[in-house]
Parts: sequence; structure tokens; C-alpha cells
Amino acid sequence: MTEIDKQSAQKQADPLIGQTVAGCYSIIDILGTGGMAIVYKAKQLHTDRIVAMKTLKSKDETVMKRFLREMQMLSKLKHQNIIEAIDCIETPDGQTFFAMEYVDGITLHEMVKTLGSVQKEDDIAAIILQICDALEHAHRQQIIHRDLKPGNVVLVEKHGSIQVKVLDFGIAKIQDDLQKLTTQGEALGSPLYMSPEQCMGQDLTPASDIYSLAVLAYELITGRVPYQCPTVYKLMEAHCTPSIHPDPISTHRPDLACVAQLDQIMMRALETELDKRFNTAAEFKKAIMAWHQATRVAQGRPLEQYSAGGKSEPDKQPESGKGKDLSESMTDLLALRHKKLQSQTSFMRQDAGPAAPPSEKRPGPSMTILIARIAGCFLVVLIGAFCILFFDNIKSAWVSASEQVSSLLSPKSPAPQAPETAPVQSPETPPATQEAKKPPQAPGNLNVEKSAPTGEPGLQIVQPNYPQQSTSGPNNARRLTR
Repeated sequence: MTEIDKQSAQKQADPLIGQTVAGCYSIIDILGTGGMAIVYKAKQLHTDRIVAMKTLKSKDETVMKRFLREMQMLSKLKHQNIIEAIDCIETPDGQTFFAMEYVDGITLHEMVKTLGSVQKEDDIAAIILQICDALEHAHRQQIIHRDLKPGNVVLVEKHGSIQVKVLDFGIAKIQDDLQKLTTQGEALGSPLYMSPEQCMGQDLTPASDIYSLAVLAYELITGRVPYQCPTVYKLMEAHCTPSIHPDPISTHRPDLACVAQLDQIMMRALETELDKRFNTAAEFKKAIMAWHQATRVAQGRPLEQYSAGGKSEPDKQPESGKGKDLSESMTDLLALRHKKLQSQTSFMRQDAGPAAPPSEKRPGPSMTILIARIAGCFLVVLIGAFCILFFDNIKSAWVSASEQVSSLLSPKSPAPQAPETAPVQSPETPPATQEAKKPPQAPGNLNVEKSAPTGEPGLQIVQPNYPQQSTSGPNNARRLTR
């Protein structure tokens, strides 16, 4: 996803766009976001002036109050090379906004990334000297920038020349306080441009800003930073070790006039030890001006008359063999950026389809999806409540069903039958004795005895049982007829 795509997504998701802050500023768009703040494009309602409004992402009350105090202090910085502070307001919900001057330009980071190093000596001197003017004014007010880097320097094309605007004075101090609330023992800032004392967590002085400016100037001239290390630790070690020095400017830009003199200036500004470094912005500015005048003498051009904010008069005798002016390149770069933004906006509009009339509200699918989700959640809750209420019944039914299924699935084995045994008669007892033991039966009764199985179930043989008469004696004759 490109930077334009990210900003477009943020614009669609930010609820502040289209809202009015404190009844004074109407939020139009997002200009950019950082690790700790968001910058909006807004309009001051009572003047119709376009401004930039910055607010912190953190909602911590202590940090917000510190932000308010710092912004009120920074509003005293009035300089043509410093972004003007306009207003600082606090909303009823505790959010603080800092309104400042809006400029339509490009950052030094964007310019170096797109165009590479600055080619002409005049352009190099113009940018560095204006940054020195901004730092000198702030240092007089006892304000140290603390986070000077190409992203905090904006270049504006004005009447054929370059005007520099430095922003975010004092913001790093607020960011430092925010860092202490979250992570202890870590250095804060942009490691590529941090001074040695900032890397070691020591107190900062105006010389710390001079070191950061020297790193920025080195990148401006050569197109690369002085130290390129694989890790942040190695990078900070290079900043803090006196025996480690960057490559001379002449190694990367031998085409520059009086490059040996420029090497001496840059090596002194990049000294690790404070007593060997330029102590003030005025000292560094004086050295750069001397080099610039020397280049003009070497090229046979008249000396430059300086004033705060850049050249006093446009140079009518351009440098030879250095290509187009930086102001022309900036104009082309701005036109290219605006064209990309317009094409991106046009693509988003085409992708969104034709706009609905103002009087009609096009129904979106979001309401249908919301209703479906609510219904699904309600159904899940209903099922859960039913299971809780009838847990015992469901459990017993489940166990019973499981037993029935198990009995149906298990194989049936035939029931064992008892073996048939014939009646056992004692051999010691004679048959006559066995008959004598039978109880007497009345005449005419039938004696029913079970016979052996005949193959037909339930079939039995019935035999009559008559009383027996003794055969001894005269009265014991056998009856032959019934």
C-alpha cells in the first residue's frame, strides 16, 4: 500500500473530518500522521484562513497539559523561517489542538528521496543558512529543537527562490515525556540525526541541534547520511565514538567548488566532543557563508549579500554546468505530487460508483449485516439458555438413547439351556417299597404322570389309577370287569 493509499484510508476512517473544533476550526482533511500526533488541514471560520492543526494521539491528562503549555510557549516564536503558531485550544473532552501556519511545500526528506542530493552550491547554502537563522532565533528564546531532521524542514517556492520553514520546535520534549510514561531507559528521537549527548541520555544544548543540522546538511549535499549501520546500537556507537568519522564530502561530491573547505566545516560540526564542535548556530552559519563566498569567487561571480531568510536579491548570473535551479525542480515535484493525489482521488471516486443525489439516501449493506449478526447472537444466547434450564432432562434422554443404540448395535448371544436329566431312582429301594411310599388316592382319581417328550409341546398321557387288592385270602379275588 502506497503512502497515498494509507492517507486515503485514514481519511475515510477519521471521524473528525467534516467536524468543527471548538466552534472555530472546520476539519477538512488529514495532512499526515506520526508516531505521536496527527496533523489535519482545517479552515479558521472567522477568517477563512487555511491552517494546519496538530493533536496528540495520547489521551494522558498529564501529557496533554504539558502539550498545551509547550504550544503556548512556542507561540512566542515569530520568525520567517519557523512555522507560525496561531492558536492553541482545548476541547471540553480534554483534547488539545495546536493551530499553526499551513504551507504548500515539500519536506526536505521528500525532496532528497525523489531528486537526490542538491547539486548547486547556491541552493545548498540557501537551505543551510535559513535553518541556522531559525535555530539561532529559537536558541535565544531558550528553546532547543531536539528532533531536527529532513522531515521537519519544509521547502516552499517563493518568487523564484527557496524559503525554508522549520517545524515541530519543542515537540520532541513532549514526546520525551510521553516516552517516559511508557518505556523507561530508551533514547528518544531519530537515531540517524541524534547528537552523541542525546544518544547517551545527557542534557541537550544548542550544540546538540548543530550536530543534527550537520547530519542533515551532509545528507543534503551527498544524498546519504554520514553513518549507515545495520543496527540502531551500531549507529549510536558511531555517533558517540570520537575515533569514528564519516567519509569526507569530497569522496561523494568532488564536483563541488571549494570542497576541501566544506569538508573542514562539516567534520567540525560532526565532532563527538562538545568543545570541538560549533557551539552556536551563528558560528556554523558564519562558516557556511565563508565557504559560499569562496565558491562564488572561484566561479568568477560577485559576492552574495545575505539577509535573514535567504538571499537579498535573486542571482542574475546562474552557476554553469549544474542543471536547473532547485526552485524549478521543486515546482515540478509539487506538480507531480498534486497530479498523483488527483488521480488517486479520481480513481477512488470511480471505484465508489456514481454519487447518489443529495435528497436520496442510498441504503448500504451495513444495516443488513448488523441485523444478521444481532439475530445470530440472539439465537446463540437462546440455545444456551435452553440447554442450561433443561440440562438434567437432556442428559437423561441422551443416556437412555445411548443405551438403546448400544443394545441394538451389540451382537445377541443365545441364552444357555439347562441339560435335560432323567429321574434318578435309588437302586437300594425296591419298586414295591417306592409304591408303598405313595400317598393313598381316592378311587376313580386319575394319576397324571409326565411322559418323555413326544415332539409335540403340551401333549401328555393320562392313565387311570385303580386301587390294588391283595391276592391273598378268600376275600381278595381280582375284579375282572368294571
